[in-house]
Amino acid sequence: MSNIEWTEETWNPIAGCSVHTPGCTNCYAMKMAARLEAIALADVQLRDTGRLDHYIGLTQPSKAGPVWTGRIGIAPDTTLTKPLRWKKPRRIFVNSMSDLFHPGVPDEVIDRVFAVMALCPQHTFQLLTKRSARMREYMTGLTRAAEICPKAVLTIPQVGREVMIATVDWPLRNVHLGVSVEDQTRADQRIPDLLATPAAVRFISAEPLLGPLDLNELGLRSECRHENAYVEDDTNATICRECEEEVLPTGSSAAVRAARMPARCTPIGHAACAINAPPPALPSTSSNGASGRRRLGQSMAGRTHDGFPA
Repeated sequence: MSNIEWTEETWNPIAGCSVHTPGCTNCYAMKMAARLEAIALADVQLRDTGRLDHYIGLTQPSKAGPVWTGRIGIAPDTTLTKPLRWKKPRRIFVNSMSDLFHPGVPDEVIDRVFAVMALCPQHTFQLLTKRSARMREYMTGLTRAAEICPKAVLTIPQVGREVMIATVDWPLRNVHLGVSVEDQTRADQRIPDLLATPAAVRFISAEPLLGPLDLNELGLRSECRHENAYVEDDTNATICRECEEEVLPTGSSAAVRAARMPARCTPIGHAACAINAPPPALPSTSSNGASGRRRLGQSMAGRTHDGFPA
């Protein structure tokens, strides 16, 4: 179970990144990676297993705290195949400790990650990137589906290649692809790439929000008007209201959905906007089991915003 309000599990087949734009400056993953490296180096028994070795060398000290070195660590196969051992359907945030489309990640590694996602149609994978151009290039590759089929065979030996070729539907229907946009400049750069990327669901994450964000400037009103989306945000109750009233928000973190889009708020401030065909229904999370922090974060201006795509 993940502590991230808008997902149910995190899965990190790779780790490591580099500071790319202002939204990376205070990335929580840098401190977490440094902590995991310290654990890996201090625990002899854990070091013998190699489970955390891929975190070694990912960060270096600075006056502001740990900062990425740019090195990418590839997790062992036991981590790569973890979703295959989760039988109950769930939402899975892919690479909370990295960016799958970082230039240091080989296409072959991305292929293997997508192969595992193809083998797990019961799950919904949420993949977020700041490297939108590479995501677009990867996803529009003419032979991409054929590329991931043999990777699935390598990942799970008992699955035959013929089975994978017959079942891979590109883009994968259970994969949500999103871009992180912290301000208007980054939105102008990344959202057009997102719109040009084949995906079952595309979404926009506005977190951390460092400046005004006007989605209307990118022509998203017509793109989003008849589609599905979900939002997480705690900075402005107006955003949630505007989403539910079919108004594209301006100047704050937001997400857009079709007629009367459900909104979702979090204590952290996170927004997502899906701008294409709705996905299959997601597994529901019982409000009875939600933490007090989650329930508090979903309430704004006397209303509860806890929607997801249907």
